[in-house]
Amino acid sequence: MLKKRALELSVIALLSAAYGCEDDAETSDSQQAEKEEHEQGEHDAKPSAGKSGSAGKAGSAGTSAKAGAGGASAKPAAGSGGAKAAAGSKAASSDADAGPGASSSGSFALTSNAVKDGEKLPKKYRCEGAIGGPTGPNPPLAWSGAPADTKSFALLLRDRTFMNYQHWTIYDLPAATKQLPEGVAVGAETEPKPAKQADNSRGLTGPGYYGPCGQSGMNNYEFVLYALDVETLPEPGSTGMSVESALADHVIEMASLKIVSGPE
Repeated sequence: MLKKRALELSVIALLSAAYGCEDDAETSDSQQAEKEEHEQGEHDAKPSAGKSGSAGKAGSAGTSAKAGAGGASAKPAAGSGGAKAAAGSKAASSDADAGPGASSSGSFALTSNAVKDGEKLPKKYRCEGAIGGPTGPNPPLAWSGAPADTKSFALLLRDRTFMNYQHWTIYDLPAATKQLPEGVAVGAETEPKPAKQADNSRGLTGPGYYGPCGQSGMNNYEFVLYALDVETLPEPGSTGMSVESALADHVIEMASLKIVSGPE
């Protein structure tokens, strides 16, 4: 009996040892698997983190690039606007310097075949003797290059040396008029119709042309032709001064012929 019991105990011990080894093996295998899974997880996580970092850098770079492009675009636009504003300012300044009646093209010109610009007016067209005495006829005048939108003309003769004295004012000249002949008839109404003439300064007969005198010295005179934007001047009055005031707001362009006159 004792031998049998000892044999059973030996078998049980052997079986226990066998099962214990299997449990240890299973435990070891499980732990190794968990370790491998953990290491694999860390390995996978590292590339992912690297990709995320790269993406972050790329995104940041993209944002910077966009911002840089935007900045570059904004600067030329601002520069272009500044250049246009400066150009506009210069253009406005040039127009202001030119004056309301100045010709921008320089093609509007007033001439005479009796006297050239800056020359002395021939005696034939001057007054005789003292102011208030007889006068010669007006010199022939012609013009060209008038603005296309001209509705009428006005012509003035002024003594620029002596108080801007008015020697001739003729206005409401039709837009088709290209010249005035020598010796335009004196009177409030004259040719070409519906042209009108205003009174001259005190002491000068008119209405109509009264030639320069310049008895005491060489005086500067100027024929000024105005291209106007109205067919008839509104409320021109009866004097050369009032006509000059009435036309001021209607001048498109102007042309002039400067002469001198004085004693022989």
